[in-house]
Amino acid sequence: MTDRESTNNLLIFSVPKASQTYEGKASKVILSTGESYAYIGIALGILGFIIPVIFSIAGIGFGYFATRNGEKSFGKIAMIVSFASLAVGIKAIIIILTYMGFI
Repeated sequence: MTDRESTNNLLIFSVPKASQTYEGKASKVILSTGESYAYIGIALGILGFIIPVIFSIAGIGFGYFATRNGEKSFGKIAMIVSFASLAVGIKAIIIILTYMGFI
């Protein structure tokens, strides 16, 4: 067995590259960098309704990264969702602290 044959056996699944064709159809990259940042930003913005300060600020950052990587409208949506969750979360924290008598 040659070295080339032994390295080919190590690959269990072959992953097509972005320019390769697979079963007669051209494959493509599923998500661009900006899209993936935007999806992460939206997910963090939604999680920001649970823990507002940490997740919302991270979602705003990922939305910004998405706009910088070519997804202007999708990144803005991520930032809007994150800002909304931050505002609602901070308001909820203030209401809870006021109700408990800390403020």
